[in-house]
Amino acid sequence: MKRSPFARILLSLLGVILLLYNTGAPLLGLIGERDTALITSIRCQGGERNEAVRGR
Repeated sequence: MKRSPFARILLSLLGVILLLYNTGAPLLGLIGERDTALITSIRCQGGERNEAVRGR
């Protein structure tokens, strides 16, 4: 079964894009800038209750 040249080019381009995307995240940890974060507010959503909740 032969594939058309368009399909081969499209699959190759998709492979290159996925390769670049997957190597970008580890490289960001190595060459990215470091910065300090400032927490302005904290929201607790039902995580610290003293009563039993049914169905859990």
